[in-house]
Amino acid sequence: MHLEKLRKFIHLVERKQTGKPADVARLLGVSERMIYNYTKFIREELNAPIAWNNFKQSYLFSENGALIWKYEEAETILQTDTFFINKQLATLQRIYLGVKQSNTGSAAQFAKQLEISERSLFYYLNALKNEFHCPLIFDKSSNSYQFKQAGNLNLKWQTK
Repeated sequence: MHLEKLRKFIHLVERKQTGKPADVARLLGVSERMIYNYTKFIREELNAPIAWNNFKQSYLFSENGALIWKYEEAETILQTDTFFINKQLATLQRIYLGVKQSNTGSAAQFAKQLEISERSLFYYLNALKNEFHCPLIFDKSSNSYQFKQAGNLNLKWQTK
């Protein structure tokens, strides 16, 4: 899943250890083009100050800060037309919004609705729960996945 690879790329950028685009692409198991897509997404969609440093031969953030991944308590609905950058992340978004709108049913029904396998569904649900720390539960009384509290999925640049 590219979400994990994007997170690893961001971690390497934060540590100033990406190396050249071809090197980091090989390390992450993605194409060099995907590295350029990641940097464009980080710069344009997240407004994070990512740049190439010739001296260090690495991508780095030109300001002191960090990209924060988390589920924040709030009452507003997530609006993410440009948040997700590929098919896997778009699927994660659809799952998130399905849970948010209480439109899931059982795992088998939800997977069928999303046109993915139940195994893939559980992979994505675990990503929401473990990577984004979403308070996700399965409510037996309604036979559907739900969030314990209102909130949004958020990835943003935060200056330190």
